[in-house]
Amino acid sequence: MRKLAILFALLPIVAAAESIEISGHRIDVSVPSGWEMIQETANDYYFIWASDSEELIALINIYAGEDLGMSTSDVLDQFGGDAGTMLDEMMASLVEAIEANSGGHELRFGPYENSGDDPAYFVSTDYYDNWDGIGYYNLDTMYLYAGKIFYMDAFCLVEKEGTFKSTVLSFIDNLSFH
Repeated sequence: MRKLAILFALLPIVAAAESIEISGHRIDVSVPSGWEMIQETANDYYFIWASDSEELIALINIYAGEDLGMSTSDVLDQFGGDAGTMLDEMMASLVEAIEANSGGHELRFGPYENSGDDPAYFVSTDYYDNWDGIGYYNLDTMYLYAGKIFYMDAFCLVEKEGTFKSTVLSFIDNLSFH
């Protein structure tokens, strides 16, 4: 019986592997079960979780950002080869972008912060905002790969945070750049 309960707990995380192309790079993603993938533009993909009545519950958006005009190793050299300092600067840039694009929404940053170098150099943070009286949980990530910045913006209704957070963290963990 315990094994059956574990299987049911894992079912929402089961995902279909897809390969997308953004800014000339192949990115392998695992589309969560029950989510729909939509390509908005050549460099912009949406992964949508909607209710049976097609109300939006959550969304993950991956898109290309700036081309830094240099290789990733050249970017790292700008920080004296110190990846930690570079990641700190990336986190500050991500937080600044979130605040600049908040549209006056009430922002409250959460406890989640993560950074690393796999699948690319990345920084992630979570925050809450309120728009038209509706609370949203957000988990945004900035990647540096091949001298380019890529973004992943993800949000859901606050009441779906628990399920969504595990889904989006699994999505991030299974992402790979080529």
